[in-house]
Parts: sequence; C-alpha cells; structure tokens
Amino acid sequence: MRTPNAVAVAVRTPDGGIVVQKKPYLGWQKRFPFFKWPMLRGVASLFESLVLGIRALVFSANEALAEDEADKQEELSPLALFLTISASLGMAILLFSSCLSGWLIFCGS
Repeated sequence: MRTPNAVAVAVRTPDGGIVVQKKPYLGWQKRFPFFKWPMLRGVASLFESLVLGIRALVFSANEALAEDEADKQEELSPLALFLTISASLGMAILLFSSCLSGWLIFCGS
C-alpha cells in the first residue's frame, strides 16, 4: 500500500503469521519538482512503482525463505535494484522492438 507519505507491505510467513513492514516514503515528485511536469510525471510514476514493487517482492522472498530472524538476508542494495530494473526494461524494449519489426516485415511483404 502506498500513501503520500508512507509505504506498507504485508506478507504471510510460512508458519501462517503476517509480517508488516512500514516505511516513511517521500515520492520523487516531492523531492524533485521537475517530475511534476506532464510527460515526466508518468515516467517518474512508472519507475517509482517499479522500484517499490521490486522492494516488496524482495521483502516477501526474504520472509518466505527465512525460518527465523538469524536467516534473514539484507535488503537488495540500490545498485542491485538499479541493475535489475535496467536489465528488465532493456529486455522488455528489445523483445517489443524485435516482435514489432518481425510483424512489420511479415505484414509488409
């Protein structure tokens, strides 16, 4: 769940309990006013959602795999998060462009 000032993630653990992670959150539009411009607002929201989603997935995976407090791993580093998002977007763009060019070649002949 995302509010203007906080983010919360709730995860069910293997033993049936629920773990809630709450963090204060200051969005990119509040930190950098130029992200309020119309075209940049959508791009900023997309990347913000991607980052928050990946962090939630990492938290969920760590909770699912950890049987006790000693086994919990550290959160994904910002560099690893950046590389994960960059690689996934790169693969998505490559897949989209190759499918589009194949479709255009097939339909154009």
